[in-house]
Amino acid sequence: IMSSPISQRSVVDVKATAIKHKSIADQLVCAHAISGCDIVAQFYGIGKGTVLKVINSSLKLSKLGNPKIAIDDVVLEAESFITACYGVRDAKTMSDARYKTWCSKMGNKKLSSAPPLKVLPPTSKAFELNVKRAHLQTAIWLSAL
Repeated sequence: IMSSPISQRSVVDVKATAIKHKSIADQLVCAHAISGCDIVAQFYGIGKGTVLKVINSSLKLSKLGNPKIAIDDVVLEAESFITACYGVRDAKTMSDARYKTWCSKMGNKKLSSAPPLKVLPPTSKAFELNVKRAHLQTAIWLSAL
């Protein structure tokens, strides 16, 4: 006897989940946009689970999607958030985080065994453009609510 695919499914209580995660609910739209969606490119190796762990560690995205906040402030907040996703907390810029990640992955290895560039954080300029897309998309979603 074969089990049907329906019997292997699980049921998620949406109300209980919403109550359990009430403290991060207002962050989910921002987190989804900055970590990659239809409009915004995803950072290689940074999935939704990583983003949720960073949100739960008390880093927030309160400025993303707020049209009254200067874009430079939005980028700075997003920079702190995404560098934490990469595990680099003391970087001054995304380019600095990129360099530190490169150094940590290289260690004492030869240049011929260098990590692929896709595993590194983006440069500051590329990151800024990504944040601007996420900021606009988040503002659109929040205005629809």
